[in-house]
Amino acid sequence: MKFAVRTLSGADGQKRKYVYYWCPGCGHAHSVPAERWHWNGSEESPTLEPSVRHFIMKPGTLAETTICHYHLRKGVIEYCGDCQHNLRGQNVPLQEIPADYGIPENDN
Repeated sequence: MKFAVRTLSGADGQKRKYVYYWCPGCGHAHSVPAERWHWNGSEESPTLEPSVRHFIMKPGTLAETTICHYHLRKGVIEYCGDCQHNLRGQNVPLQEIPADYGIPENDN
């Protein structure tokens, strides 16, 4: 499985759809709430718009440090130049999420 769609309950009890995919640059899965990005609905050749940026906040400040920033277009991760890993500036097709990674199951 290269792209997983899950419906999960948030802290407020509302069910939301999340999409998961493996990031070879970070070495773990990324996920985003589908309602906050435009997803083309394809699990085989997914596109998310706009770009996705994962960041951390510097302790005690409002400053952000980008960890991973990319576009996901037609099943290819297009890494932006501000990524902190060695795949910045490269295009990489989606890879299999390891079977034992622990992507959650849908909430009932």
